Amino acid sequence: MAGSGEAGVVLFTMGFIFNPKTVPLSVIRAFMGAFGRLKQRVLVKLEGTYEHTPPNVKVVDWLPQQDILAHEKTVLFFTHCGMHGILEALHYGVPMVGMPVFADQQDVLMRLQERGVARGVHKEASEDEIFQAINDISPECPPPVPNITRPAAFTPRPRPMAGGTRHEHEGRRPPEDGR
Repeated sequence: MAGSGEAGVVLFTMGFIFNPKTVPLSVIRAFMGAFGRLKQRVLVKLEGTYEHTPPNVKVVDWLPQQDILAHEKTVLFFTHCGMHGILEALHYGVPMVGMPVFADQQDVLMRLQERGVARGVHKEASEDEIFQAINDISPECPPPVPNITRPAAFTPRPRPMAGGTRHEHEGRRPPEDGR
């Protein structure tokens, strides 16, 4: 997250199935081409290795997804629309670009789009389509679709606390009976 500057960080993770052994090289090239055109830094969870990585992209085989989504520099989450990542991004107020791969993920993306918190791209999207979807929902770009209203959809953005519970941080106490 250090060195991300004003533009912030885009987090890209497509779950465990997205790796150079199972995904065509042309798809990985489309992502890397789109990411290389961004002014943000991009953290990519990608198992295996990829030789042609743009300078603003860091490829890792593991990352602490929830911690990154909670960080104030995270401006976008590119996801396959798996439920855990979606719930984390919603909790931390991070807008998403979804690329569903399996059955229920398309429905999840449609619901996110209806609520104005995500854009979608097809799993065979081109570099330009990926780049455009990211720019359509990035915070510095005006939303081209009336439903995508980041400030209204994500106010306020909760942050993890250093010690204590969120209730204590917000000046509230949990009920005495522990519920």
